[in-house]
Amino acid sequence: MQDRQAACCYAATRVGLGVALLMAPRVMQGWVGPAARRPEAKVLTRVAGARDLALGLGTLLALGEGTPVRRWLQVAAAVDAADTLVSLAAVRHITARRSLPAAALATGGAVTGTWLSGRLN
Repeated sequence: MQDRQAACCYAATRVGLGVALLMAPRVMQGWVGPAARRPEAKVLTRVAGARDLALGLGTLLALGEGTPVRRWLQVAAAVDAADTLVSLAAVRHITARRSLPAAALATGGAVTGTWLSGRLN
């Protein structure tokens, strides 16, 4: 797979996650548990969904227009790194069973975004 194709897949995955979080915030239950059903948590879930949707769409637009994509990838990687740290910091509140898989997923996103940003302009 070429770098631009990989970046497209990375961005499209982020768009899909963003849409899922916006449309069905209950999917966050796997990360934070039953608290995800609370109205306040649904608001924050939708905010995270909007964030991921915007980052994914921005990346896809840049790829489609042939404009620089590096900054989009760097910001997405930074957001994923922050999600990793937040997940690890919450381990005693939401249990390792919930926080560690979320941290691993976010770490994968951070590594992928960082790797791609080093390969694309």
